[in-house]
Amino acid sequence: MCMPVKANGFTKKSGQIYISGRFTDKKIWNDSLEVSFWPHFIYGVSKGGSVAFMMHIDEEGRFKLILPPIAEPGRLRVANYRLGMILFEWQLVEPGDNFNIIIGKDETIVTGKGASKYGLKIQSSRDISTEVPLLALSGIDSMLSNNLYLLSEKKTNISKLAYNIIKSDIIGEAYSGLLRSLYVKNDAIQNSWKPILEDLEQQGFLQDLKSISAQTLSMSTGYINYIFAKSKIDAFKGGPQLTFNELFHHIHSSYNGILREKLLTYLFADYPEILGFGGIDADTFTTYLRSTFKMVKTDYLKKALQKQISSIGKNAIAYDFRLPDSAGHYINLHDFRGKAVLIDIWITYCGGCLAFKKEFDSLVYPSLKDNHAIKIVSICGDKNRNTWQKSLPVYSNYNYINLYTGGKGFSHPLIDYYNIVGVPYFLLIDKKGKIFSATIPYLRKSQNLLALLNEVSGMPD
Repeated sequence: MCMPVKANGFTKKSGQIYISGRFTDKKIWNDSLEVSFWPHFIYGVSKGGSVAFMMHIDEEGRFKLILPPIAEPGRLRVANYRLGMILFEWQLVEPGDNFNIIIGKDETIVTGKGASKYGLKIQSSRDISTEVPLLALSGIDSMLSNNLYLLSEKKTNISKLAYNIIKSDIIGEAYSGLLRSLYVKNDAIQNSWKPILEDLEQQGFLQDLKSISAQTLSMSTGYINYIFAKSKIDAFKGGPQLTFNELFHHIHSSYNGILREKLLTYLFADYPEILGFGGIDADTFTTYLRSTFKMVKTDYLKKALQKQISSIGKNAIAYDFRLPDSAGHYINLHDFRGKAVLIDIWITYCGGCLAFKKEFDSLVYPSLKDNHAIKIVSICGDKNRNTWQKSLPVYSNYNYINLYTGGKGFSHPLIDYYNIVGVPYFLLIDKKGKIFSATIPYLRKSQNLLALLNEVSGMPD
C-alpha cells in the first residue's frame, strides 16, 4: 500500500505543486499574496486558462499553498500588486515542484525541488535598434550567449524537459521581440531585413531548436511567440496591412499538429489584443472560430476555443452584469432588453481608450444621440471609485450610462467572462441580449462601428 508523504508540512500527492515560505521583515508584507496558475500554456499574453488563488500570510509572515495536480509543465505567477512585488513571473513549474521562498528586504531566496528553474532570465530584444541588421543580430547574440550560459550552469539540476522548454523560451522570446519590432517598422527597414530573415532559422541559436520536439516547443511561451510573430511577417502579402484571412491561412498551411493548434488558439483567444492586422466582421470571425474548434484535437485547447465561441461568437449570450452607476444604483444588462447596447470598457491613463473616446464622440455619437433604440454603456475597470469619477468627463461622456466594476477592477467576473486582458474593449449586443459583434479591430474603425450600430438598432426586438 502506498501512502502520501509529508513535504514541508503538506500531505503530498502526485503531480501537485507546493509553495511555502515567509517574510523576514514585517515592513514588506501585508495580508496576502496573489497567485495565478496556468496548468497548461495556451497562448502568449492572455490570462486565459489561469486559476487564481489568494495565499494568506499569517502574523509571523508565513504562507503556504497547494496547487492542483498537473501532468505536464505549467506556469506560475506570485505577486502582491499593491506593494509592487512580483516574486514569480510566468515561472515554469513541473509536477511535484516544492518551492520554499524566504523574502527579505533586499533579496529573495528560493530553495526546494524545482528551485533551480527560478531566476533564469528570459529577455525580449524589442528594445534593440533594428536600423542596422548586423548590429541588431550581434546584440541579440550577445544577450542569448549570456542567458544560455546561465542556463547551462543549472543544466544538471533541472529536468531535460524543463531545460529544453526554458532554452526555447530564451531563444524564442529574443527573436520574437525582434520580429514584433520589424512588423511595425517602415518598408525600407523591413526590406533591408528580408534576406536576413529568410536565412534566420538556418543558422545560430534558432538552428539549435530543430533538435527539440514539436511537443516540447509547444510548451514554450517564447517559441510560440516567435513563430506567431514570424507568421505575421511571412503571411503579409502587401497592401495597407496584414489581414486576418492571410494570417489564418498561413498558419493553417505552414504548421501541423500541436504547433498549429497552439498558434490558431493563440490567434483567436488573443484576437482582441492583436491589433496589427485588419479586422473581420463577426460572422466571418465566428465561422473561422467554429471551424478551428472542429479541427483542434487537444482537450484544453478545445475548451479555450469553446469559451471564445460561447462568450464572443456571433449570437453568444452576453454576460448579464450587475454594476453600480455613479449614484450607487445597480444596473443590469437585462434592463436594456429591447435595445441595442454598445459596451465600452476602459481604465484611467489608457491612451487607446482616450483616443477611441475622442473619435467616437466626434465621428459616431452625433449620428446616434437621437436613436432611442441604442444604449451606450461605459464601464470603467479602475479599482478606485474616486479615480473613476474624476476620469468620467475625460474618458467617457455624461450622456452615456456610466458604470463601475465596484472596486474589483480586472478581477470582476465580467472581465473573466470575456477574457479581457487589455482595453479599450468593445462589445455590440443586440436587442435580445446576444453578441452582435465583439471583433475589436473591426469595431475600432468608426465607419464599421456606425454601420453596425445602425444595423443592430434596426433589428426587431
